[in-house]
Amino acid sequence: MSEKSFSNHLIGFAPGGARCAVLTGNPDRVPVLADMLGTTTARGSRRGFAWSVVDADPPVIVCSTGVGAPAAAIAVEELADLGVESIVRVGSCGALSEEVTIGSLVVSTGCVRHEGTTSHYVDPAYPAVPGYRLLVELVNRAADCPVPVHFGLTHCKDAYYSEHPDRGVVDRERVRSHWAALRACGVLATEMEAM
Repeated sequence: MSEKSFSNHLIGFAPGGARCAVLTGNPDRVPVLADMLGTTTARGSRRGFAWSVVDADPPVIVCSTGVGAPAAAIAVEELADLGVESIVRVGSCGALSEEVTIGSLVVSTGCVRHEGTTSHYVDPAYPAVPGYRLLVELVNRAADCPVPVHFGLTHCKDAYYSEHPDRGVVDRERVRSHWAALRACGVLATEMEAM
């Protein structure tokens, strides 16, 4: 496996040859996820981005993004520079549906884009949906999952505490109405990196 150096990139450098990556927000989760996937052949970190390479054919990169869509976009762009074509994000979210309980999994089949990053890449009218083949693979794998798995729409935002109307200075009733509308439309969960 050859190494590509991207000294001007924020992630720095990582071994090439990977076609798939797993992203997570917290850098402490990178070695845990990598170990779950197999034997780690390389590790690195730079400017808050930690990564591990899992020995597979082809290799799999596990990379942290930190919090928020702008940082996740940096990781996605730089992993694409390495040749990564498929990315799965694994992280925590806030439940909007009463059916989503602590310890269950949510697989996003589409995302309401209420963050600002993606508007720099594509018109806001374009839906945020996963690649069909990757989604089908996740659905098939979820059949063996020992915890409840939910499939459906999710929500991505820029403000971590935005669902708490009492924390902001904006129209509190408008904030309550916004979150109620998302729930009424069947949105399962909210988070900050699925875009």
